[in-house]
Amino acid sequence: MVYKNYEFGFTFIFKSNINFLNDKINNIDKLIINEIYKNKYITIPELAIKINKSEPTIHRHIDSLVSKGYIRRVGSRKTGYWVIK
Repeated sequence: MVYKNYEFGFTFIFKSNINFLNDKINNIDKLIINEIYKNKYITIPELAIKINKSEPTIHRHIDSLVSKGYIRRVGSRKTGYWVIK
Protein backbone atom coordinates (compact mmCIF):
# COMPACT_ATOMS: atom_id res chain seq x y z
CA MET A 1 0.00 0.00 0.00
CA VAL A 2 1.24 3.46 -0.88
CA TYR A 3 -0.03 6.59 0.86
CA LYS A 4 0.17 9.94 -0.94
CA ASN A 5 -0.71 13.19 0.80
CA TYR A 6 -1.87 15.99 -1.48
CA GLU A 7 -2.68 19.62 -0.67
CA PHE A 8 -6.44 19.01 -0.86
CA GLY A 9 -6.63 15.42 0.33
CA PHE A 10 -4.88 12.10 0.29
CA THR A 11 -4.85 8.90 -1.77
CA PHE A 12 -4.25 5.26 -0.93
CA ILE A 13 -2.89 3.10 -3.73
CA PHE A 14 -3.20 -0.67 -3.32
CA LYS A 15 -1.06 -2.96 -5.44
CA SER A 16 -1.53 -6.69 -5.78
CA ASN A 17 1.06 -9.32 -6.66
CA ILE A 18 -1.24 -12.22 -7.49
CA ASN A 19 0.15 -15.15 -9.45
CA PHE A 20 -2.43 -15.91 -12.17
CA LEU A 21 -1.90 -19.67 -11.89
CA ASN A 22 -3.27 -19.65 -8.36
CA ASP A 23 -6.35 -17.64 -9.32
CA LYS A 24 -9.15 -20.18 -9.83
CA ILE A 25 -7.09 -22.50 -12.02
CA ASN A 26 -7.42 -26.22 -11.44
CA ASN A 27 -4.84 -28.97 -11.84
CA ILE A 28 -5.79 -29.83 -15.43
CA ASP A 29 -5.35 -26.17 -16.40
CA LYS A 30 -1.94 -26.13 -14.73
CA LEU A 31 -0.93 -29.30 -16.59
CA ILE A 32 -2.05 -27.79 -19.90
CA ILE A 33 -0.11 -24.58 -19.28
CA ASN A 34 2.95 -26.59 -18.24
CA GLU A 35 2.84 -28.67 -21.44
CA ILE A 36 2.36 -25.53 -23.55
CA TYR A 37 5.35 -23.99 -21.75
CA LYS A 38 7.46 -27.04 -22.70
CA ASN A 39 6.27 -27.10 -26.34
CA LYS A 40 4.39 -24.11 -27.76
CA TYR A 41 3.54 -26.09 -30.91
CA ILE A 42 1.71 -28.87 -29.03
CA THR A 43 -1.64 -29.97 -30.45
CA ILE A 44 -4.83 -30.83 -28.60
CA PRO A 45 -4.52 -34.57 -29.41
CA GLU A 46 -0.95 -34.51 -28.05
CA LEU A 47 -2.13 -32.71 -24.90
CA ALA A 48 -4.87 -35.30 -24.44
CA ILE A 49 -2.32 -38.12 -24.57
CA LYS A 50 0.22 -36.43 -22.28
CA ILE A 51 -2.36 -35.40 -19.67
CA ASN A 52 -4.37 -38.61 -20.04
CA LYS A 53 -7.69 -36.82 -20.62
CA SER A 54 -10.09 -36.85 -23.54
CA GLU A 55 -9.85 -34.32 -26.36
CA PRO A 56 -13.24 -32.72 -25.48
CA THR A 57 -11.96 -32.19 -21.92
CA ILE A 58 -8.79 -30.54 -23.25
CA HIS A 59 -10.90 -28.36 -25.59
CA ARG A 60 -13.11 -27.26 -22.69
CA HIS A 61 -10.15 -26.32 -20.49
CA ILE A 62 -8.33 -24.54 -23.31
CA ASP A 63 -11.48 -22.56 -24.14
CA SER A 64 -11.67 -21.55 -20.49
CA LEU A 65 -7.99 -20.51 -20.39
CA VAL A 66 -8.37 -18.51 -23.60
CA SER A 67 -11.52 -16.75 -22.36
CA LYS A 68 -9.75 -15.83 -19.10
CA GLY A 69 -6.84 -14.44 -21.11
CA TYR A 70 -4.16 -16.81 -19.80
CA ILE A 71 -3.24 -18.29 -23.18
CA ARG A 72 -3.90 -17.52 -26.83
CA ARG A 73 -3.36 -19.20 -30.16
CA VAL A 74 -1.24 -17.48 -32.81
CA GLY A 75 -1.65 -18.64 -36.38
CA SER A 76 -3.63 -21.52 -37.81
CA ARG A 77 -4.56 -24.84 -36.23
CA LYS A 78 -1.97 -26.62 -38.33
CA THR A 79 1.04 -24.30 -38.22
CA GLY A 80 0.21 -22.04 -35.26
CA TYR A 81 1.52 -22.04 -31.71
CA TRP A 82 0.38 -21.20 -28.17
CA VAL A 83 1.38 -18.09 -26.23
CA ILE A 84 1.20 -17.95 -22.43
CA LYS A 85 0.36 -14.43 -21.27
